[in-house]
Amino acid sequence: MRYSTVVNFLIPKLKRTNKIKVIKFINLIIVLSIFALISSSLSLYFENQIDKLEKKATLLEVNNIIFTNQLERTSKNIKLTENFLLDITEQNSLLEIISEISSEKIRLTNQRELYFDPYYLFQSLVIKNNNEIFRITKDAMLIVETLDELNLVEKSISEAEKIQSKFNSINTRESLHEAKSPGENSEKKEWDNHYEKYREFNGEYKAILQDQLKFFFDYSYLYFSKKSTEYSKEINKNLDEIATLSEKESKTIFYAFLIQVIIFLIIQSFEFSFEFLRKRK
Repeated sequence: MRYSTVVNFLIPKLKRTNKIKVIKFINLIIVLSIFALISSSLSLYFENQIDKLEKKATLLEVNNIIFTNQLERTSKNIKLTENFLLDITEQNSLLEIISEISSEKIRLTNQRELYFDPYYLFQSLVIKNNNEIFRITKDAMLIVETLDELNLVEKSISEAEKIQSKFNSINTRESLHEAKSPGENSEKKEWDNHYEKYREFNGEYKAILQDQLKFFFDYSYLYFSKKSTEYSKEINKNLDEIATLSEKESKTIFYAFLIQVIIFLIIQSFEFSFEFLRKRK
């Protein structure tokens, strides 16, 4: 049904010129209503996009916190290992000097203090670092996103397995050596020879600690630093997009409100004119 027919049906007593004005009013209201509908739809679209970006930004922020914590843990592990190696070297140097100035009658130190006691300090730190390394490889595998990252993580896993294999070898040989320890009534020389073997074990543990330090630098620190930088850039990018969409959403809401106000004023004007004409007639 044409608008003119609707107008003729609703207000048959209006003059032709007035009917044309009414039709124009109706057309204008329809056009403005369409614009208002489009603006409202756009605001809903922008709001939906903002919601998605905020969820993504939250997830990125959580992952970035994980990367930051991992970097802090790696730094602590590196510092702890370096300090231990420095301290144990200074301690052994001092004990060796004391051992050199000792005599058979006055022994200021012995092979047990020199090599056997530090062995378990080496062992405990190597075990701790190995646990950290395998935890790092698991966390890294969970957040792999590209083929290059996958290759890097697989390489780090292979390196971690090599370090673990070296530790297992030392641990096995030490257990066999401990099983052959002298009896309680053995002479001091026999015990000194027995404890002397731990000098070799400690040297191997020291080499493992160096391998672990290299792992922390080459894999953990490098990988998580790269991921943290990438995620920080992605978070900033999302925040910029959210700010842009929020501005667009605010504008569309304002335009929709403005159009609705204009429609309201036009309708009120139309009603006022129609009522005025009706009373005058």
